This record gives sequence, structure tokens and C-alpha cells, in this order.
Amino acid sequence: MRTAAGFLSVAALAGLAAASPAPQQLDFNQLAAAPTVQTAPILNGISNQTVTISSSAVAQSISAAVSTTATAVATAPADVVNKRSIEQRDLLGGLDCFLFGWCGSGSSAAATTSSTVKSTNTSSTKTFSSSSFKAVSTSSSSSSTSSGSATINTVSGTSSSTTACPTTPEEGTYCGFINPEDPCAPQPDGYGPKVTPDTASAFLAYPPFHSMASAAPTVVVSFNPASRSGNAYLQTFKDLNASSSANSYLGLYTLTSYNVSDCAAHCDSTNLCTSFNIYIERDPSQNPTKNDSTAPTVWGYYCPNPSSITNYKCTLWGSNLDASTATNHGGYREDFQVVVTGSNGYDSTNTTIPPNCVDTTPSASSVVSSSAVAPATASSGLTWSSPKTCGGRAINAPNYWMGSKFYPGPFNPQVCADYASYQHILNKKAAIAAGKSSFTPCNSFNAYYLYKNGVPYGTYCALYDASISTSYATYIGGWSGNDKYDCRQSYQYTRQTLDQGLC
Repeated sequence: MRTAAGFLSVAALAGLAAASPAPQQLDFNQLAAAPTVQTAPILNGISNQTVTISSSAVAQSISAAVSTTATAVATAPADVVNKRSIEQRDLLGGLDCFLFGWCGSGSSAAATTSSTVKSTNTSSTKTFSSSSFKAVSTSSSSSSTSSGSATINTVSGTSSSTTACPTTPEEGTYCGFINPEDPCAPQPDGYGPKVTPDTASAFLAYPPFHSMASAAPTVVVSFNPASRSGNAYLQTFKDLNASSSANSYLGLYTLTSYNVSDCAAHCDSTNLCTSFNIYIERDPSQNPTKNDSTAPTVWGYYCPNPSSITNYKCTLWGSNLDASTATNHGGYREDFQVVVTGSNGYDSTNTTIPPNCVDTTPSASSVVSSSAVAPATASSGLTWSSPKTCGGRAINAPNYWMGSKFYPGPFNPQVCADYASYQHILNKKAAIAAGKSSFTPCNSFNAYYLYKNGVPYGTYCALYDASISTSYATYIGGWSGNDKYDCRQSYQYTRQTLDQGLC
């Protein structure tokens, strides 16, 4: 059976677990070590799959307790350090500015020398098994993933049957169905018009395709009131000869017509989706083969450049989408040239508030790494407050920071909630095991989305032991060599009942 390739392993995820040096300084080593995820449909576009990382996988990547217990220095009064609610320190912050000269970015928390972070966090040596992941076909009627997981997309294909058919199949088929990955097998769909002459250049110049793209609406209403009440998708690019490619890819659908509303409906019904790309693609009518396969087939083994079919395609994304992402011009399958035209992009990211995060720890507590202290108890339900927007800037409060992790893929604050919940539980259990009466609780987290050189990249999570005001959102990004990282979407979640850190 053919299986999805490029899975994000537990070992790879664990490699991202190390805390960054400071929240206002991105951990560029962690970002550079991020596993590669699928950034666009595979060229044959037959049957893409997504792989989900469950909260169990997040739990396994946390191998040690962390502490923000601060060490006072000459410029930091001891009674200012490590309070459970940062808002309570605003008055003290004003005094600090007057008496000690701490006047950074509108808050006393901008001082970077007032505390040191003590962390015993180490990389986990555990590895993921394939059972840690759940494959979801994007060709199904709904490609929603659970709210407690992050979607990581990998290259995949259509699986062949390896079992006997219940009835006698038709010739050339598996159990009555053609396997489009067989050599020279007929390809599915092809609802668009036949272009003559049958060349890539004629396809790109075909006037009706450009008319379809130009006549498409510039605003498309969202029909998912639960997450986008009153919002709409706005057109961000029109009639390009390339489709989008980015780390936030969520899936592919083939449409029966160039219908923007149908594509929007797929985005509405897909978890994490905030933008989409609709385009027209020149595809082969048979699976191109050049006597380079020995797979059983009744279609022959030599069809390197078959006649073309026209497909209307719809791809879904979990981030902003603009013309800069339209870099996928197609390519060759043997001697057949795949090209794209009539490509329109639509985006509702900036007007979409992320959903509430839930506490998923009960369902995954049994899979916390055995090298860590497994949680004995956990709460469920709405542990975290509704998201508060940070205006596209990340929280900068180093005195209260507990560590950070990066997850490549679409923007998904839920992975940050999982990270926060497990770190909180692990800290408490480790303190109890050590005979201590207090621990460092995780009382809030900042989930923000990073763009690398202007292209969607992934979700960055920063944990804090206090309730942090959004007025502390001052960080916009940074450089690592020639790579520029920008913060775009940013939201703060706070524990509904602050934990005082008592065992």
C-alpha cells in the first residue's frame, strides 16, 4: 500500500521543544530546525492527505519542567519579580521608570535584565510512531481536523488495494475503481473545456479562462457564522499564471466549474482555513509513463505526453494569501507540461478571530513522555479565555516568560494551548515529586504567526506565568542572516482562573 511520505516525526517535534533565549528574540536555531511541511498540492494532484499532530504528540515533546523564578539583580527590586498578574505591577512599573530609569516600550516588563530564566529543558530522545498521526483525505466532503490538533501537510498519493475484491472487478480496475496512479491509467475529473491546439502555450493564452478569472467576484461572503460572522473573503490577486505555495497549505479540491463560492464553502467547512486559491490547471488525461514502471496495468507502459484535460482547482490555506505566494507555475510529468492560469486568491485572515482554545489534556495524559512526570489530574473544557488581539505584534514580557516553541504549518493557537496545559501540569507534578510547595504555573500564552521572508511559515507559542496585558505586545519580528521573520497574527489567551502556583 502506498503511504504518505514526509511525516513530521516525534523526534523532529521534540527538537523544537527547547526554550528560546528570550521571547523578544526568536529562537532562530529552533526555526531553522523546523521540519519541512507540504507547501502546495503534489503535481499529480490525485489525492492529497493531511497529517495531524495530536495533543499527545505535543505532550511527548515536553521533556522537563521549567521555572521563571527570577533572580533579583541590582536594578530590580525583589518585590517586583514574579507576580502572578502583571497588571498589578503597572503602578510599580511607573515608579521603576521614575526611580530606576526603566522606561521601555510603555511597560516595566520591557526590562530585560531584571530576571534570569532557569530551565532544565532538554531535547527528548523519544521518537514518534506512525500511530501518533491521523491521515485525513482532503478529497472527502469535509477536511476539518479536531480543535485539539495542528494540521501538518505532507506529500501523499492514492492508496492501492491490497486485499481481494468482494466481487469480480471490471477489467483494468481495483474492485471496480480505476487506480489513477497505475501506468497510463485514465485521470479523474477534467470538467473544463478542451483547448486546441493541445499545447501549454495555447492553454495559457485561452481567452475564456482569463474571462472567468476577471469576471469572478472581488468579495465572497463567508457562510460560516460560527467563526466568521459578518466576515467575507476579499480578493487579493487576480488572473495569475501561477497558484499559491506556502507552509500553511490545508488541502485541495477539484471543482466542476470555476465557482468561487464553492471554493469558499470548502474553506468555511475546514478547520483553520482563512484563505483560498482557485485556478485552472492543464493536466494529463493519462498518468504519464515512459516504460519506467513494472506495476500491473491494462493501459500500457508508454504514454509520456498524453492529451490534456482541464481541471478547476481549489486550494485551502491557514494564513494570509497574496500575490507573493503565487509561485507554483506547474512542471513536467514525464514529457507532459502542467501549467496554471486564471489563478485568483481570496483572504479573510485579518478579519477572522481564532476560535476559543480548549483543554485537551485528559484525552492525552497517558501519553506524556515517560521521562517526564506524568500528570495525575487534568481539567477539561474552557480553561482559557477568548482570544484577545495583539494587533499583529507579539507579547514582550521577559520577566514572566516560561519558554517558546514553533510549529510549522497553518496558524493554530490550539497547539499553543496544548503546550501551555502540559507544561503547567508537568511543572506542578515535578514540584510535588521534588517535595516543593510551589511551582511555576502557566497562566497565559501568546500565539502568533510568523512569516519567513514574507511567506507564511508557522505558529510561534510563548508561555507566561502571569496574566499579561496586550499593551505588552511590542515585538514585530527579527532577522537571522538574510532571513527576515515577521509577526502577523497575534493573540493572547489567559487562564480563566489564575493559578497561584501552590502544590
